[in-house]
Amino acid sequence: MTEKNDRKELEATIEFLENSGLRGSDLPYRFLVDMMPDTVWVLDLDMTPRFVSPSSLKTLGYSPEERLRQHLSDMVTPETYARVIYVLQEELKKEQNREVDPDRIITIDMEYYHKDGHTVWLENRIRSIHDRDGRIIGLFGVSRDITDRRRLEGMLRERIKELSLFRSVANFIESTDSLEEVFQKTVDEIPRAWRYPDCACARITLNGYVFQTANFRETDWSIHADITVHGDRLGTLEVCYLSEMPDEEGNPFLDEERDLLKAIAKFLGRVVQRKQDEDRLKESERKYRELSILDDLSGLYNSRYFYKQLEEEIDRVNRYGGPLSLILLDIDNFKSFNDTFGHVEGDEVLSRLGEVIRRCMRKTDSAYRYGGEEFTVLLPVTRCGEGRVIAERIRTTFKNETFLPVPGESVHLTVSLGIAEYRPSENMKKFVHRADQLMYQAKEGGKDRICGEFPPAGRSC
Repeated sequence: MTEKNDRKELEATIEFLENSGLRGSDLPYRFLVDMMPDTVWVLDLDMTPRFVSPSSLKTLGYSPEERLRQHLSDMVTPETYARVIYVLQEELKKEQNREVDPDRIITIDMEYYHKDGHTVWLENRIRSIHDRDGRIIGLFGVSRDITDRRRLEGMLRERIKELSLFRSVANFIESTDSLEEVFQKTVDEIPRAWRYPDCACARITLNGYVFQTANFRETDWSIHADITVHGDRLGTLEVCYLSEMPDEEGNPFLDEERDLLKAIAKFLGRVVQRKQDEDRLKESERKYRELSILDDLSGLYNSRYFYKQLEEEIDRVNRYGGPLSLILLDIDNFKSFNDTFGHVEGDEVLSRLGEVIRRCMRKTDSAYRYGGEEFTVLLPVTRCGEGRVIAERIRTTFKNETFLPVPGESVHLTVSLGIAEYRPSENMKKFVHRADQLMYQAKEGGKDRICGEFPPAGRSC
């Protein structure tokens, strides 16, 4: 008896919707139902439609008569149907338990089948229909097409994921100078921007190096994009799905994801290009610094750099202790050689002496063209007596060098050297002056010799 009464109550509601236009006072309601773009409908509790307004034809391609012969499960996708049934059951249960307002309206987005085969998203605003005793006998709803809105929302979500990915990569670049670290963090971040992040993996192959997610595995469901710099292909960026996740067209990747992959690859190419440009700039700066502190003729450091390094070495000795020695040498009779054979041959002598000094000194030592034909050698952590070995090596090696300023005539030149050891808290100029005086003492003593403050006598040549 109750079921029969429920049906009568529901039919009364439907009759109002269908026939209200027959009474003049209800004509506006019927007009609104027929003319509004949204679809008005009534379902019984079995999810069978009892009323559908004419707009369903335009929205979904089905006439009201066709709709009345269908069940809700025939109208929507399986995922939507399962979700809707669950939500409605929960809501009806709350209403029966008087946990919610019986006149409330709930909103559910549902994916419907269009008659021509594609799907349409409708927003459904639903409220329950009650009998005189307040019991639920059906559902009344209004559906609005939100397909375009859903599409735009989806695009917005994708753009947000893309922007988040690019922001993360940009942060990686700012936080480290290591390209390897940037690439590894990038591949770890990429799956989050994909539609199915839980089964996505990524790999970058660049200049023989491979950076990949921990779960990477080659599969049949993959896309890739080339990483290029100035048109040259340097590597590949690849994204795979570990299991097939097709869309409606059987394609596991969205067009937006393909575009995103290309954009990331292009961005990484620019990162590599910027790194290459930075490396070239650093190399140019290094060469410029070298040119600014190097003497072109001898290939040794110049006098300006000598004083800078000497100041640092003296500061080190005064702070931490330890010895420091300085060799100052001059080419014997160089002015006479220059006047006789010319400056070109004189320049050859200076260049050759620079080569000799570089060959004879240790890795920890540094050599400088002090000015004209004078040269200096800094000997860190070296006693004067130990430095004498270096000085003697330079003297004998240069003496054995043969110069041919004119065809058939060979010339040998010599150097005079002074070597001094730094005294604690000594003035830098005084230290250099002592080495200079020792060098002149070597010249006055006959040239081609070394003068220094050697133990035990304290000074000898």
